[in-house]
Amino acid sequence: MKKIVLAGMLSIAVSLFANVNLNDESVVDNIGLAGLKSKLSTVNKTNAGKWYLFRSDKRRYMTIRNDEFEIDDAIASSSKKFQTKVNKESFVGKTAVLRLGIKFSKYDFKKKLFPISAMTKDSYVSFDGGPIVTSDGLRISFDNINDSHSFLPMAKSDAKEFIKARKDSRGNVDKRLTLRYTYVIKSIESPVKPINTCEQRDRSCWQLDKIKLIGHITKLEILDKDNKVLHTYSDYK
Repeated sequence: MKKIVLAGMLSIAVSLFANVNLNDESVVDNIGLAGLKSKLSTVNKTNAGKWYLFRSDKRRYMTIRNDEFEIDDAIASSSKKFQTKVNKESFVGKTAVLRLGIKFSKYDFKKKLFPISAMTKDSYVSFDGGPIVTSDGLRISFDNINDSHSFLPMAKSDAKEFIKARKDSRGNVDKRLTLRYTYVIKSIESPVKPINTCEQRDRSCWQLDKIKLIGHITKLEILDKDNKVLHTYSDYK
């Protein structure tokens, strides 16, 4: 569960890949490693081994780091594990679902709609990783955002009943809705800098950060409190 960065909006985000849950830090870590695949040939194997050992098993690393023989063997073994992890799973091409909690604004009587705060071309959703990916380290954005999809159309008579059903005894209106983005993962890109700088000193073996996951939307749905679909934007290509 993580934040979404929109224009003046913070919300709860939940993302599901078929059988993969981005609220699971280990899954985010695996995606971060998968994002290194295209750059694997540019990474020094010894650096990678040290970095992966430090990040995945820091306690062991700190225990053996002063024994040059044991640490050398451990780094060599860790380097192989690193390459296996990076190549293990490809998320590119998979269909995924992202759910975002939003709020609607006051009804526009002229246009017959409720304005909503949807994602824009400049927004992204971030998720936390574990020992491999830093907090807010995975950033999901879309390459085909349609900024005109920022409203819930509804006839005046229906809108009146819609508001009435959401009003409590004190007159407060529950304006929460959910946006459900269905998309295909187009690319994942992770930085190699933390690995390249790891040879200098232990503290420079940083976690992966600002990992870019680009998705291509195939459908956008606006859901009510009970997950009922209120409107669907299916004109994505």
